[in-house]
Amino acid sequence: MPSAAASPAGEVTMAPLWGPPSPTLRARVAAGQLGGIILLGRGWTSSTQTAAAIARLQSVACAHGGEPLLVGVDQEGGAVRRFRWAAPSVSAAQMTDAQTEGAAAGRA
Repeated sequence: MPSAAASPAGEVTMAPLWGPPSPTLRARVAAGQLGGIILLGRGWTSSTQTAAAIARLQSVACAHGGEPLLVGVDQEGGAVRRFRWAAPSVSAAQMTDAQTEGAAAGRA
């Protein structure tokens, strides 16, 4: 169970994670001060490395009956790709046919 330092705000607070989790971040997760993480930066070089970092934090979060973390990533495709090894490789705009999408939205 999270410590007394846990709060409702912690359930919705997400912290940036630029690489392997630090002891300070793990302590905040263990205390219930965070509800999630968002993976940022270009340091995520493989799915194995990324999965290990997430698994480590989820283990800390779920210990003693805690809730799992929400995990997000700034993976827009195109120029912004945190995971060079993962989809999408093109931007959202490149994934759509502008005329078809515009007509469907009434903007053609």
